[in-house]
Amino acid sequence: MLDRLQRFVLTGPDWGDVPVMRPLPSPDGDPWGVLAPLKGTPFEGLIPVVSGEAWSHALNGHLTPLMREIGPAPSGLLKMVPDGLRLCSWRKGCGSFVEMDCRPGPTVPDCWTVPGVKSGDIPAFVETVLAWRDGKHVVVVSGEEFV
Repeated sequence: MLDRLQRFVLTGPDWGDVPVMRPLPSPDGDPWGVLAPLKGTPFEGLIPVVSGEAWSHALNGHLTPLMREIGPAPSGLLKMVPDGLRLCSWRKGCGSFVEMDCRPGPTVPDCWTVPGVKSGDIPAFVETVLAWRDGKHVVVVSGEEFV
């Protein structure tokens, strides 16, 4: 899965360094790629779908169009994960479980796993939460890009 998620640090004079993660489109052209399991869940509304044009400008150092589309800071998105998807599903059998830490937030551990989701879909949720924890924006790029 990780090889289908691109990580960038976009840099521009007005915005400094902006860490971003985006999925590569799937072979069928779905721009959500490996993050497609998030569609139809509360996470879908937390992932901005940005235009290919804004993305292309950002890759060339002009971040303002992208930043207009990108939405809240990653730390704010962690707080917006709904209650039913917050507390780690491994909590009952985990000797390291700490209720304050084992939910999306600045101290969520790498081993956190989302409750109530099919096992094959879990990586999309976990990678998104860990990216937000690390201060990375997670975006889906839709539409034509330019060089």
